[in-house]
Amino acid sequence: MDKIIKYLNQTEEKTNEIIALKHELKEESPENQRYIFYDYRSNQRFLYNNDSHSPITKKYVELLSKKDLQKFIHDDDKISVCQFSYTPMFNKVIFFKNECKNGLTFDKKTKKIRFWYGGNMTESSGLIHAMLRELKHEWFFSMHYFFQNGLTKTLLENILSQKITNPEDYIKKWMKISLKYSFHYKLIKKYFETEEFYFRKNEDIKLPKGVTPENEDEYIEKHPEVKNSIKKEELPTWAKASNERFTFFTLYSGFKKEAFLRYIKDYTIEPNFSMQKILSGELSKEYIDTLNDIFDQCKLLGEKINLHWSYNRLQEEHLKFYRKIASIRFVDADLEPIIYFGMPTNPKCINYEIISDEKMAFEEGVEMHNCVYTNYWNKIKNKTYFIFKITYPERCTLGVCKKYTSYNETKSNLRFEIDQVYISRNRNVKPETKQMLSEWVNTREMQNFFVMNYDILDIKDVQTLEQIEKLEEEAKKIIKKAV
Repeated sequence: MDKIIKYLNQTEEKTNEIIALKHELKEESPENQRYIFYDYRSNQRFLYNNDSHSPITKKYVELLSKKDLQKFIHDDDKISVCQFSYTPMFNKVIFFKNECKNGLTFDKKTKKIRFWYGGNMTESSGLIHAMLRELKHEWFFSMHYFFQNGLTKTLLENILSQKITNPEDYIKKWMKISLKYSFHYKLIKKYFETEEFYFRKNEDIKLPKGVTPENEDEYIEKHPEVKNSIKKEELPTWAKASNERFTFFTLYSGFKKEAFLRYIKDYTIEPNFSMQKILSGELSKEYIDTLNDIFDQCKLLGEKINLHWSYNRLQEEHLKFYRKIASIRFVDADLEPIIYFGMPTNPKCINYEIISDEKMAFEEGVEMHNCVYTNYWNKIKNKTYFIFKITYPERCTLGVCKKYTSYNETKSNLRFEIDQVYISRNRNVKPETKQMLSEWVNTREMQNFFVMNYDILDIKDVQTLEQIEKLEEEAKKIIKKAV
């Protein structure tokens, strides 16, 4: 075949125009070339409004502007693509300096790729895409961007040597190389086609009698509990198996697709079955949420889970893993408890424990799937935030902190109130539960307890043993006065 040379980032017409201008410029006298070059340079800021240029210079403005070009070369032996800067210079006459920045060559005989100047796949991604488009491999760009970003040198060599010619062959090869596991192709395809949403049958949403197709939209608009539901005709084809309504929610809860995919592969028994189960719509939101948590545990412990398990069994394993992690985490930890003065007795209507050491904070966060340990332990330890494990009237976590009063705070003007109270996974408690806990926190006995134990001083200000002892003496005086 004849040698093909193209500039990929500009049209053939524009390329021919530039070539013609270069030939014309050579016909100009050295004096004219000097004038043209320096006239352009001195008025370069007027590139897009070049009225300041003389007529002779205007003709060559496009030619004299610095360019970054992609050059494609194809012959019988190799395919090359490179990027270089095209810069006009002057030395007696105008000449053009070509400085190559990056490039790669595919050798048709060895079927291997060579990167120029120590380059790699990441640095050359723009050139690679340009090469694939020029060689008419448009099927590559029809795939999910995840697979495009997963292009390796081996995969590229397979494409250029015609061993891979379609998305299915590509994805199967990618799984073999990157995952070291082969999911069923249709499952992987569906997994990425569903994008960020996972659909399931919503048993809670039932449209009442009297709601017809004609007034359905109006009804949904007026009722928030139904507002997030979608109609069957809006579902993807694979989800249109039931006459029930569906709701949607984000499947991955912060997980990127690749991470979640690898977790399924590494930490589930029968990964293909697990993938099928997740995509089927049979799993509840609670089940998926627990999966997001338990995969991290599996990574720490080297365990695997089975998606044949019920939600209750999954929860049991979840707690078992957390206890195992805790036993490792706190084997050498300092678990000296926080000393609270004047601990109130449990009222008849409320059963509670105050979080008083690091392990308790960790276990509360584990059991209730909240950030008690990760976000609040330091505040708990410094006695500027109080966390309670509530078991009655409802299992929940209660957080109490001081209410803002003034810049000149003292023990005498402090007031404490509920900051947050949630059941598992930061869901709201019943209104009556919140009301009951609020009344309890606001009792004189509880307010005295918070005042006695609250450390007004910032922890950085408590530097000496004498200061700590002074605070303890102050607390004892308040206790005695309260009694």
